Formats: sequence, structure tokens, C-alpha cells
Amino acid sequence: MSAVQKLLRQVAWGPLDYLVVDMPPGTGDVQLSISQSIPVDGAVIVSTPQDLALLTHEEAWKYINLDILCSVPLDMRIREAGDLGKPVVIADSQSSLTKAYMQLASEVIARLPRRDEVTQRRDVKTS
Repeated sequence: MSAVQKLLRQVAWGPLDYLVVDMPPGTGDVQLSISQSIPVDGAVIVSTPQDLALLTHEEAWKYINLDILCSVPLDMRIREAGDLGKPVVIADSQSSLTKAYMQLASEVIARLPRRDEVTQRRDVKTS
């Protein structure tokens, strides 16, 4: 059984709103296995900032019918911020990288149920 299959089948995740999986570059076996094994609502593309590279990634994900939530540029500032012990959104708050992370955060927040919907579901379960 592959590591991906173990991750998906042998871990007791419990109820999840999101599962973020950091995968190797490309659209190889890992990505295809995940997209075929579990419901996937969207993908975040991490790519070099060249337009052609980004276009290639977007086309590949559209081919397997996944929404692209956002694109995050592959940037050395991530490692540099980590070396400083600071999130990149603080270490370099005006960068395109930070803007991409903020876009991703906005997408995730927009997809979460509103607080009143969660409260209503909880009230229904307890009554």
C-alpha cells in the first residue's frame, strides 16, 4: 500500500472541514491517486512565477476537473521567513507571495459555514 493510500485509509481523521496535502511537483501518481480516492473541492498551485509554467499547471488541474483556489508563487522568501522564525505574511507583508496566501485564506474562509449555520446545526443535533 502506498504512503498516500495509508494516509487516506489508515488515519482516523474524524470530521474535517479541510485537509491540506503538500505534494511533490507535477501531476503524477500522488496527485492522481488523491483526486481519484477522495472528494477534492479545489487545488492550490505552487509554481514558478513564469506565465508558461503557471498556465501548464492550471491546464493540468482543469483536465482532472479541479477548481484552482489560488496560485502561490514558488519563492525563496518562504524559507527565509522560516529561518527568521516568522510567517512570510509578516516577514514580507507586501510581497506577491503574501498576497497569494491572503487570497487563499479568503477562499477558505468564504467556503466555511457561517457561525449561525454551525450554531443552528448544533441546536438541531441537541434537541
